[in-house]
Amino acid sequence: MSRSFDNPKTSVVYGSFGEFTIDQGENTIRAKYLLSKIKPGSDGNWECELASEMKPWREVFNVEELSFDELLQRDLDDSRVAHDLIPYLLGELGGRAKFFPPILAVIVPRKDIGSGIEGFYPHQNVLGQVEEYGNLFDFEQIEWDGQLTPLASLSYNRQRSAFIIVDGQHRAMAVLALHRQLNQNWGDNAFASYYDHIEVTSEQVKSIELPVCIIYFPDLHKGNSIPQEQGIDLSSICREIFLVVNRSAKRVSDARTLLLDDDDIAARLMRKTLSTLKDRNRKEDGLARIYSISYGDSDTEIGEKEVISGRLEYSSAVALHKVHRALFFGPDEAFRIDNYEDILDGRRTRNSNRPVEILLGTRIANRPTLSRNSGKTLPPGEVDEIVEKLGNMADKALIGLFDGLRPFTIHNSELRRLRMKLLDPNFQSQVEQKKAYNLIFDGSGVRNVFESHFERLKDEREAYTREEGTVPVHLQRQIKFCESVMQALGYHEREFHRCRACSFFHINFDLFDNEDNQKDHVELSQKARILFQTLATQAFQLGYAMAIFTIVEELKRWQPATVSFEYSKRFELVEFVTAVYLAALNKYFSPKGETLHRSLIGYIRESRTSIFDASAHGLRGLLAMSVSELNERQWRFFRYAILEIVHSSFCWKAAQSKMKEMNNEWALEWYKKAIPTLVDGIISERKKYVNDAIEASVKGQEFELLRMRTEAEEKGAGKTQEQIEDSIEKLQKARKEEAKKSTDSHLKASLEDIEEKEKMVRRLSEGL
Repeated sequence: MSRSFDNPKTSVVYGSFGEFTIDQGENTIRAKYLLSKIKPGSDGNWECELASEMKPWREVFNVEELSFDELLQRDLDDSRVAHDLIPYLLGELGGRAKFFPPILAVIVPRKDIGSGIEGFYPHQNVLGQVEEYGNLFDFEQIEWDGQLTPLASLSYNRQRSAFIIVDGQHRAMAVLALHRQLNQNWGDNAFASYYDHIEVTSEQVKSIELPVCIIYFPDLHKGNSIPQEQGIDLSSICREIFLVVNRSAKRVSDARTLLLDDDDIAARLMRKTLSTLKDRNRKEDGLARIYSISYGDSDTEIGEKEVISGRLEYSSAVALHKVHRALFFGPDEAFRIDNYEDILDGRRTRNSNRPVEILLGTRIANRPTLSRNSGKTLPPGEVDEIVEKLGNMADKALIGLFDGLRPFTIHNSELRRLRMKLLDPNFQSQVEQKKAYNLIFDGSGVRNVFESHFERLKDEREAYTREEGTVPVHLQRQIKFCESVMQALGYHEREFHRCRACSFFHINFDLFDNEDNQKDHVELSQKARILFQTLATQAFQLGYAMAIFTIVEELKRWQPATVSFEYSKRFELVEFVTAVYLAALNKYFSPKGETLHRSLIGYIRESRTSIFDASAHGLRGLLAMSVSELNERQWRFFRYAILEIVHSSFCWKAAQSKMKEMNNEWALEWYKKAIPTLVDGIISERKKYVNDAIEASVKGQEFELLRMRTEAEEKGAGKTQEQIEDSIEKLQKARKEEAKKSTDSHLKASLEDIEEKEKMVRRLSEGL
């Protein structure tokens, strides 16, 4: 191989050569690989040099600047690496073997400007057995005595190349951490503290080597237009390898699978929403940001649980996927106010007719059906337009909610205030404050890893105390650091929650916080917590989105079959209904005046602030009479609750004003004509929850014990069986009457008035 004097490809890797293919047919992509190795140490040989270059994804790119198509892997669990894998390699766990299976890494070109990777290698130039890719890398299959051997070399440019680990980043990090500890070359790496307690010598690591399989794709260069036309690039191929490898390995979280899934159009829609939130202008106060969404970096995040107490995320990738899945692939019957169809089971959200109907009138409306899992079978350009059209429609409602609903707006503003505070140089200069920023704003997986690491350190301290009586200084130092971080984190989160609660209830934070009334502080915290946690549930967010799209379908049904309902008109109607409903909801979740209070008076004392409190009078209290647990299956209840709120006497004027302000005459006319039908649906749902509550009052263990006691007392009094049955029937009737009074109290607490159809229709129609 000839090299010029200024050739930047000066670093070389040696190993054995192999080849395989990805996909099949016209989508077939060749993959070539070099099976090599890295080792920790300071010898300056090529294996150690490669160890210095093999960096985790988080160190190669600024995660905040990556698109979701580039976000490939779960976050590194440094706690697991430091406490399990490194001790294994050092022989501290009792085993003699010190071997890991190979890691998989893809060599890719960095972008010239900013973060991220290029989609394709530079133009390919083949000279004999040498493949040259611009100034990025050369791959040469080695000859011996005129014969090709299975050996090869990879010469790469350290300034332009990056090695993305698509499998085995934890194994790799174990070796890399040993290498860095030995050479003391962590620099200002934010994760170095996880390994401070590890002391290592050259002698301990001299026999440690990690196999590495470096992959590249000779078809994916700028001179080959076929993959580009098919929408195949380095990012999509890396995702494909990651999924294939991990299907048979440790289970990838549901959210992470969705982030990588190109088949599922709903998953692509979810990624579009996340990308929109991630890429927006950080200077805009009050707008939702990606750090308020758990996007799949942990198996224990809000996507797996209904809510996580104390955490600052209010939605998840999993929740957003369920919303997109329901809105565009749900059964038609689900979009009727007084009907219930399952939209949570993935098998029930495969309505291939609905997306075609929604896309009517667009350039891509020429298909009889559109399968949810057709993301890789349709032409890439067509898929991109489908995702763009459907995603824009969904985001009108979803991002409108996260940006525009007053509780979320307050949350967003307070979170931005906290972020700017922690970015102040005075805070960034303090190691524990810098780490607290990392734990709050860099994803819930980062927080989970840190907490796991802290617990393991404490376990080690206990073991040292028990077995040796003394704890090493470096371990004490790291535990003290973790304690100071958790203390800072707890302070910032408590202050955030207090500020958010005060802003929401129009209470002067400075004056109230100085008051020494612990009971009031607890009440304020509890009131706000119940509200914000409810809004963060999948049930509420599904119910809200389904309310918007159900009303759109109801308005459409009211029109003659001859009326055209193409995509553009449907989009306008989604925009119209979203704006109207948010105006009404904001009226509901706002104080009547602008006065800032120094104590718990005013808005916080109004009964509507307890609408989501199961233990208070309100709509959630009504649901609690028949359903004790709140989970995603209660989305139908929240759809009903939103419709009741919007059409209540307290909020309807705000809705009317927004309707007129939008100046959309045909949408307003459609809504006016549909009011009787909408009222029928709302009252039908109201009666359902009232009847459920009444029936529940004479069921369950409490009533059964009461019935048994009454029966025993009646028998003891010498009553006949007929008299006993009559007494129990009266008991049931009394319980139902009592329950009916309770349901009325719950409804009035949230709605102020319980109207019958005629009165409600007349009120809603006036002024339209």
